[in-house]
Amino acid sequence: MLCNHVALGRFYISGERVNRDLACKFVLHFQPWVVRGNHEWIGERLRCANEGSKSEIPARGSRIQESCTKPEGVGIESRWEEDIMQAAVVPAVSSSWQIKDVPQPQPGPNQVLVKMHASGICYTDVHETLGHIPGQFPRILGHEPVGEIVAVAPDVTTRKVGDRVGTAWIQSTCGRCEWCQRGRRMFCPYLKGTGIDVQGGHAEYMLMNADATYLIPDKVSYEQAAPIFCAGYTVYSGLRWADPKPHERVAVLGIGGLGHLAVQYAKAAGFETIAISHSPDKDKTIRELGADEIVRDGKSLAGAGGADIILSTSNSTKSMVDSIQGLRPDGRLVIMGADAEPLSISIMDLLMRRIRIIGSQQNGPEYLHEALDYVAEGKVKTIVETYPLAEAPKAYQRVVEGKARFRAVLTM
Repeated sequence: MLCNHVALGRFYISGERVNRDLACKFVLHFQPWVVRGNHEWIGERLRCANEGSKSEIPARGSRIQESCTKPEGVGIESRWEEDIMQAAVVPAVSSSWQIKDVPQPQPGPNQVLVKMHASGICYTDVHETLGHIPGQFPRILGHEPVGEIVAVAPDVTTRKVGDRVGTAWIQSTCGRCEWCQRGRRMFCPYLKGTGIDVQGGHAEYMLMNADATYLIPDKVSYEQAAPIFCAGYTVYSGLRWADPKPHERVAVLGIGGLGHLAVQYAKAAGFETIAISHSPDKDKTIRELGADEIVRDGKSLAGAGGADIILSTSNSTKSMVDSIQGLRPDGRLVIMGADAEPLSISIMDLLMRRIRIIGSQQNGPEYLHEALDYVAEGKVKTIVETYPLAEAPKAYQRVVEGKARFRAVLTM
């Protein structure tokens, strides 16, 4: 029997379904082989188990178009089943995360299919789960996704199968509005966000727009890379947006998932770095991250000489307002943490000390490149707790309770 299969996903051999692990390959490509008798999956190969014959078909990579015929009553009977994958799904507002089987996506124009290897859980996932950020339910969250490309659309030329990539908050924009034309895509009114408008990375597979992917340096592991695509990108971008000058002092408010990276980036960039932490139990770790000094609040920051830049990674508006006491004249408070409470400041502080309050997000792709490069050079390291996808609900709960030290990452 001569077979020329191109197969995808799950199919049936001799009437019984064969569940093949697609963790390493998205598709299979069978070269023509003479195959006889009954068949079974052994690892990555389809083995003929017929008495007197031991032929094997190696997995290569594409899709099944037809089934084998059965000459002389012997051979393979194959039929189709929809390809599925596992994902952490949020069924409704404020509901618990659930691990479910869902349809596996297929790449369309300008898209690549990525086999996920790691996906960081950000506190923004909590805001999304609670409905603080608009979006439809059920939803699959995750905007720190990294993995290996296993399939590309025919029109994609900048990426190839095997590339190690991740994607950030911006998945796509219209490309036509004023903000897109001015290179400020983050303000596009038609922006589609990863894990909000399109499926996120808390799943076995994820579609990414090819032009929204970034290559991961070879020296950076998936577990280390994932948090950089939001947490690291955000804080390093905030530091750059504050436009620090030589000899200025940088303080980091809140030493958690973002803050522990902010301390390292500020130090790696050559600035005297002060940590504002309310948790004495973190002091030893903060010192190891490179902080030159640790203070507890804005008053003690002022007593230590103040800071020219405060990178606020805290989710507490109260802490942000308090930290302003420690800003030096012409100082900048860069806000990157979110809270529902409004921020109120003294007009006299603005006038007499000429301080600035700066909002910041992921301010340009060049900052992500630099953030990843610092990790590749060994100057910045993410402290992570890793959990298999099956334990996503547990990992999420640790983030909700503030118990993760310092970043929870799902691995697949």
